[in-house]
Amino acid sequence: MKTGKNNLKCGFICEFSVCVLFIATLFALILCLTHNTNPFANYYNSYSLQAERWLSGHLDLGQDYSHLEIAKYDGKFYISFPPFPTVVLLPFVLVSGVQTPDSIISIIFSIISAFFALKIAHRFDIYGKRAVFWTLFLIAGSNLLSIMTFGWVWFMAQTMCFAFLLTSIYFMLSEKTSLCFLFWSFAVGCRPLCAVYFPFFIYYFIKSGKNIKTLVFSLLPAAFIALFYMVLNHARFGNPLEFGHNYLPEFLEAEQGQFSVCYMMQNIKNLFRIPFSKEAFQSIKFNGFAFYLVSPIYIAYAVLFAKSKKEPCSLLLLSLIILNLLLLTMHKTMGGWHFGNRYTVDALPFVYLGCMMSYKKGYEKLFIPLAVFGFVLNLLGTVWVFN
Repeated sequence: MKTGKNNLKCGFICEFSVCVLFIATLFALILCLTHNTNPFANYYNSYSLQAERWLSGHLDLGQDYSHLEIAKYDGKFYISFPPFPTVVLLPFVLVSGVQTPDSIISIIFSIISAFFALKIAHRFDIYGKRAVFWTLFLIAGSNLLSIMTFGWVWFMAQTMCFAFLLTSIYFMLSEKTSLCFLFWSFAVGCRPLCAVYFPFFIYYFIKSGKNIKTLVFSLLPAAFIALFYMVLNHARFGNPLEFGHNYLPEFLEAEQGQFSVCYMMQNIKNLFRIPFSKEAFQSIKFNGFAFYLVSPIYIAYAVLFAKSKKEPCSLLLLSLIILNLLLLTMHKTMGGWHFGNRYTVDALPFVYLGCMMSYKKGYEKLFIPLAVFGFVLNLLGTVWVFN
């Protein structure tokens, strides 16, 4: 028994080392090919600026920054993004000031994602090169590749959210309820629409035999984090649910506001559009294109789900992933200027879980071309857009 555990531990170390080496090499390659990216400084450093002001006893920024998305409220200027990445950056700002190494921090979170993706694969008895394949398919063969290399405010929040969601999924599978909800609350503080997966966690734990009283107590750490968000939002904007995005000029001037069903039709088209013409190809730098091309693990999930037994748990997961994507299309923009369809990256940790739940041995041979295609497309597209 002890020998078996040691073998598993050594196997995991080898698998993780391969993933770290791959991600680090990829990071260095993209930095070299894009030239203008300094991993030790960040022009779009909203979270560092906010952290510095918090440490000096202020909630507002003290001034406007024309190159950042700044919320203007009651004569003051605020960061318009959910707050948890600022909490993460507090110790870094204490050490280095506002010039935090945000790109390096982002790639560290990508490595954390790889760690927990491997752990999740092991929970489904997927080991060795198969576990490495699925982990790299998720991280390097998807649109995460295009955002994890850059520590810019928009991308950093998504990269952190990605890691926190995988961590919460791992603790869910380990039936560590408090840690699951805690890391999920961290993810919501990076990307609020991730709250949509809360019913899945509840269903899973109830199905696993947890009683309501246990779940209520397990939610207390997450509730404390939620209270922090609400108090902070109320202190800044007079509304516990407002983190600032509605006070951006582009949404104040929009007739339908930040979210509206009126945006859904065009955004759904953007989710599926393929750039056949030269004009369409140029337009893919804004608001995205076919999500299943830049993150072909969606296709793998669809194939595996179609071949699997339709259990209530897997049906609920699929429903929430679809709901997540539909809610994203209600936003006025689908990620603005970027390569791929970055908003759809938010659902990938649960798409990965769906692949693991529906896993069939031997299908890797079918999905290798998809993974290679996703990797090459995102690598070339990232260099093209950000060079």
